[in-house]
Amino acid sequence: MTVEFTTDTDVSTPTTGGVDWEHLTSSRPIAYQAAAVSVALELRRAVSACGASFSALHILAEAERYCSVAAIGYMAVANDSKPSASAAALQRLRLFRDWRDNWDAEGAPAPDLGALEVASNLLGFLKSYPVEPIAMLHASGLPMFVLNFTGGEGEITVSGDGAVDFVLDLPDGETQAEVELEFDNQSLPVQLHDVLTRLRAIAQHER
Repeated sequence: MTVEFTTDTDVSTPTTGGVDWEHLTSSRPIAYQAAAVSVALELRRAVSACGASFSALHILAEAERYCSVAAIGYMAVANDSKPSASAAALQRLRLFRDWRDNWDAEGAPAPDLGALEVASNLLGFLKSYPVEPIAMLHASGLPMFVLNFTGGEGEITVSGDGAVDFVLDLPDGETQAEVELEFDNQSLPVQLHDVLTRLRAIAQHER
């Protein structure tokens, strides 16, 4: 198989071997998406082993990103229904388990598997609050959630030893932030629970 890298186009729409990644990731069911992710990962490893240029690796990184986002967005349902934000976040955390060193083509370490497990457990508690979590990966390899909610936004970062950092910009204009809170996988840290409960009260009041 011959793989060609197109570098004279915008990397936001990468092309590998003549494949239109935008079309592929917006129209195929989950089985195709998962296969595309695997192929992209294998291509990255092969190209990296051969000492390929940064531009080639960057295109592969973009291809993986497109496939990953599509995989959590289309969930193999013929009627095009989409999963909840929590379900999509959980699927993305699972995808992160297969990522290796240099997943961003800029030297980032492989995702911390312990932290991914902690993040998955934490995600289960977030379902009780009016937030839409988006799972992302920090350059350090630690998982994080970007939280979208009415009138504000926030972030939660998780480490492998169970420590949780968060910052939330609330609808009333106040910012709440804490670092290195202990998460025992049984209940949310008190400080995070309190601020999310406050956010829920604000949301209920505005209805």
